Amino acid sequence: MGAWGVESADPGACSARLSLSATDPVTTADQTAKTTIYWHPFRGNRVSLPHSSGWREYSLNSVQSFSCLSTPNTVFDIFAAYVSGAFSFLRQAWTDDTTRATELTYQHGVPITSYNGHLWRYLGSARTTATTSQTEDSLTSRLLANYYNTMPRFLQTSDSTTHNYSGAFRAWNNDASHKVEYLIPVEQESLAQVFLHAWFEPDASGNQAKVAIGYDSGLSTVFAVGHSHSFTAGICAGARLGYLGYHYLTVAEYAAAASDFRSYHLHGSVDG
Repeated sequence: MGAWGVESADPGACSARLSLSATDPVTTADQTAKTTIYWHPFRGNRVSLPHSSGWREYSLNSVQSFSCLSTPNTVFDIFAAYVSGAFSFLRQAWTDDTTRATELTYQHGVPITSYNGHLWRYLGSARTTATTSQTEDSLTSRLLANYYNTMPRFLQTSDSTTHNYSGAFRAWNNDASHKVEYLIPVEQESLAQVFLHAWFEPDASGNQAKVAIGYDSGLSTVFAVGHSHSFTAGICAGARLGYLGYHYLTVAEYAAAASDFRSYHLHGSVDG
């Protein structure tokens, strides 16, 4: 499973990735309702783990696995150590969606934590869904975020249900499921970027209508507003967001008078 290396191992060595698939370190199909997280060798198999006198290097010769945190709707950090001859994994829940209960510390510039007499290397973070012991990595819900060997993880949602609306900003067609959600595990080291294309028709009198990207709860913060007084409008708007923690982006609509909203396509990516 693993082998001792020299005491002066390279702290930067971490040829591995977290995944929700037992066979694929970089998934392309949606991974939903998953209760197990896997740690795959990736572009090598050498992993350095901290200990009291420095670093030791191990061979990650097979896929390792551990259970998802049980508490629903909770962000948690994932750490690894080599304990009693085997790889072991630690999950530490955050206080809330944007606040760590235990801040990361650093050894030779590498994020770690100390727990139960051992030092543990930080691997990434995840968030459970509303269902106990489950998480997800899909086009609409990127809830698993690697710290090492990150890859662009696509975000996408769309709808073509024509509807008429007049009023303040609300979720598209008054349905909060028109959103994408994602996780930024370390601020300034990961980034989400999205683009919104929408098609709508303000009322014939020229009153204003808008489509936008709503940020987190209540649509209180609206980014990348597109608007038009014209009869028919196609809007493209974008946003780049890298704030720490769990966030979601909702497609929002507004109309000063009754307007037809026809379709949208939200797409982008997040590092993970």
